[in-house]
Amino acid sequence: MIRSLFILQGLFVLCPSVRAQDSLSVANTSLQSNSKDTTEQDFKHHGFIGKLGDYLKKANEPKPLDKFDFSIIGGPFYNKTAGVGIGLCASALYHLQPSNEMLQRSNFSLTAQITTKGMMKVYVQGSNYLPDDRFRSDYNIELTSFKTEFWGLGYDNADNDVNNSSFTRNQIQATGNFLGRLANNLYLGPSVYYSLYYADKRDYTVNQLLGDNPRHTSTLGIGLKLRYDSRDFALNPSRGIYLDLEQRAMPRCLGNYSTFTATELEMKAFAPLWKGGVLGGELHSLINYGHDVPWTEFAKVGSIYRMRGYYEARYTDRNIVEGQLELRQHIWGRSGMVAWAGFANVFRDTHTWQFKQTLPNYGIGYRCSFKPGVNIRLDLGFSRNGPGFIFSMGEAF
Repeated sequence: MIRSLFILQGLFVLCPSVRAQDSLSVANTSLQSNSKDTTEQDFKHHGFIGKLGDYLKKANEPKPLDKFDFSIIGGPFYNKTAGVGIGLCASALYHLQPSNEMLQRSNFSLTAQITTKGMMKVYVQGSNYLPDDRFRSDYNIELTSFKTEFWGLGYDNADNDVNNSSFTRNQIQATGNFLGRLANNLYLGPSVYYSLYYADKRDYTVNQLLGDNPRHTSTLGIGLKLRYDSRDFALNPSRGIYLDLEQRAMPRCLGNYSTFTATELEMKAFAPLWKGGVLGGELHSLINYGHDVPWTEFAKVGSIYRMRGYYEARYTDRNIVEGQLELRQHIWGRSGMVAWAGFANVFRDTHTWQFKQTLPNYGIGYRCSFKPGVNIRLDLGFSRNGPGFIFSMGEAF
């Protein structure tokens, strides 16, 4: 019941309907002797919901290409493990060549979360489209600090509830790239990866499960990224294909725990089905190579983008293959709904991969248009171990 109240409160705060405002105005008019116009004007300027509705309306209005479009909003969410939380979302759209209407707007988004059980997370991501789309640059930064549960490495350990233990996870992770255009929709360029990981306040079971693995690691990698991108709008595509292949190297000479490499592949496709309906699909894989890959760099199941609803990093191993298929449907006004199904399989190598260890995922979500093409999302995802809620900015993929 409490969970439902928080969800309803979040939807009401995020996307108040015009009809609700109209009904309140009418009720207010019946109680006062002033004219209807006077009452509605007073409500608009003095009522909290009226002010919030006016703010959201202005945030969703298209801005001139030479204007910096920035807005911020917050709302509640719930996660079975992290508890009840408050999320803050900020979004910015800007144009680096206002005279070129064909160039996509550059974007920036920030999501900050804090919960009753001490989880603190900050996600920062953005993309820059330089003049004439000759160059593109992306960046992602994630700051995490919370007491996380831990079941060990590998599927068998993770699927054993007896291994449930905990430690305090403090992590900084950042990625960036700078890509130059080779041909129409095709880009190539260098990339960089950095991660600082501290596993503190470990209990006895964690120490037993980790064995000789390092508790604290610092990883710096350089790589090369090849990308094909024909999406019509990166933040909320309705059609197009996205292929992203990156090869990273983490040599010991850069201060890493050991020398290893990683190959990461993202494949996405989008197609309109009918009026307001879009079908999107994604396939993602991360393969680590090397005899001594630090466990902090293993592939992890569960995030705000993939395998939504899974407890992040319960299932952890060297490699992962995962995918999802999502139906997006505009409902009315600024509101929309989504439904998705997905899977993931983490494994040590091709010899130990087993189909029966594939993890299922499915869920539904609500969307509220916050800016032109930028949605606030509230997702309810179901995992093998129970449900989870996500409050964030932008689409999952």
